[in-house]
Formats: sequence, structure tokens, C-alpha cells
Amino acid sequence: MARASMAALISQVRLLIADPAGASTTFTDDELQSFLDNNAVDVFYEPLTPIPTIMPGGATQYLTWRAAAGWWEANEVLVDGSYNPLTATSADQQRGRWTFATAPSSVLIRGARYDVYMAAYEAVQAWKAKLKLSYDFSADGGDYKRSQMIMALDALAVSLRMQAGDGGVMTAQMVRWDA
Repeated sequence: MARASMAALISQVRLLIADPAGASTTFTDDELQSFLDNNAVDVFYEPLTPIPTIMPGGATQYLTWRAAAGWWEANEVLVDGSYNPLTATSADQQRGRWTFATAPSSVLIRGARYDVYMAAYEAVQAWKAKLKLSYDFSADGGDYKRSQMIMALDALAVSLRMQAGDGGVMTAQMVRWDA
């Protein structure tokens, strides 16, 4: 059974591949969760960036904090700079934003974020594999082209792959001390 913390992510993948939940669904929630888990990045204490909130009178508070990327599983752990647990008053895992009642001095996050577009791409590829033995036929004067389904899924796959992330590639500035 799919983890409850994955519900929003699974719903997003369903939306991206046009596979609504219900009796005629192509993929189970468990199958979509597997595609998502294949495209997860485990994050260990990434610092969040504060977003200023201008209060009446012009004072600035930092109540809302954001991660570098969105699409978090809804079981993230937030801590301050001393690794004491923090409780957000609101969380937007899709956008990677958390708001607190009082301004913490720093916020770190531990959890998993997902590339929903790459998970959706993989789901579409699996859907195409399920249809690979479909064929076109003519009967009673009608012409039935099941291959149109594969062509439509091909086009969707290209679109999703273009929106997918870079697979977790990171860049770093290198410094040579011997030069």
C-alpha cells in the first residue's frame, strides 16, 4: 500500500500522465510510488532560505522559509541550527515552503524530494510497454488504429522528459591551491 505521505506526489503524476484514480486506472498507487521512489533525492539537513515578511511599521521578520526545489514527500523533518525540532504552522511541499508562528534563526530540512516529471516519464514508458502488442485492424468497413495510443504516449513522453530535472547533477566551484 502506498505511503500516505506520497498522496500529493502520486496525484501529481496521475495528472501529468492523464491516468485518473478509479476503476479504469492504468497504474496502481503502489506502481506510481515505485516510479517516484526511483526519482527521489534524499536530503540531509539542507539549509532553507528565509523569505522576508514585512510587518506593520516596516519591521522585517523571517517566518517563511523555502527549499532550493519543491515536490517533497510529506514527512520532512525541520530543525534549527542546533538540530532542535521545529514545527511549521503551514507547509507547501509542492513549492518547498514552510511558515512558522515565530521566526527561527535558521531552518534545516531532512527528507526526500522528487522529480515528478521523470517519474511520469517512466510511467508513460511503462504504459507504452503494456500497449506494445496492440495492433491496427479493419472490421465491418471501419478502420481501428490502436497505434494512435502509442504515438500519443510518445509525444507525452517527450514533453515530460523535457521538463524532467537533470537527474541530480550538481555543480561545484573547484579551486586549485597549487597554481
